[in-house]
Amino acid sequence: MRTIVYVDGFNLYFGCLKGTPYRWLDLWAFANDIATERAEVVQVRYFTARVTPLPGFKESGPAHQAIYLRAVATLPNVSTHLGEYRASARRMPLHPPPATGDRSVTVLRSDEKGSDVNLASYLLLDGFRGNYDQAIVVSNDTDLATPIRMVRDELKKPIGIVFPCTNGNRRPNNSMKKAATFCREVREAALKRSKFLNALSDAKGTFSKPSHW
Repeated sequence: MRTIVYVDGFNLYFGCLKGTPYRWLDLWAFANDIATERAEVVQVRYFTARVTPLPGFKESGPAHQAIYLRAVATLPNVSTHLGEYRASARRMPLHPPPATGDRSVTVLRSDEKGSDVNLASYLLLDGFRGNYDQAIVVSNDTDLATPIRMVRDELKKPIGIVFPCTNGNRRPNNSMKKAATFCREVREAALKRSKFLNALSDAKGTFSKPSHW
């Protein structure tokens, strides 16, 4: 079955990769590892946004991400689709509110915008164009439940959810389970088997993964 795998980058990062040695993840190898037995993975679509450094936090994040995106670009049949990363100051209430004094503080809040919409759009567009016989979505974002259900019920195509929940703090969402044809969870073994080589090459030359990854 021709299969396209759609990867929600931030969901995968916070559900499986943050603080682990698996951040240097080969998405093509990973997609083939999590695919069903009858699947022939023909494409991987990776949805993320370029992060920006925030005051008080390490400034290495954007540079490390740039190296990783460069690594992803070396993979055949893997495309990266970028949303936006925004940070803005917001006034938010304290919890619990203090008995006296100011009950709110100004915080710098960061948000990733566009990736879920981009993923949903390509999922439906590829389905309508007949680009896949089966789709697999790597995410636990409930905003994707409706387009996933549309693929299953309207396009009559099997669609699976692979939940990125290896960090133990997240659980698969029930609305996502109900929308899909089948469901699985990312296993740590799949991450171990799907790492890039430490050093890679592209048209610009040779580069390596960040030293502490």
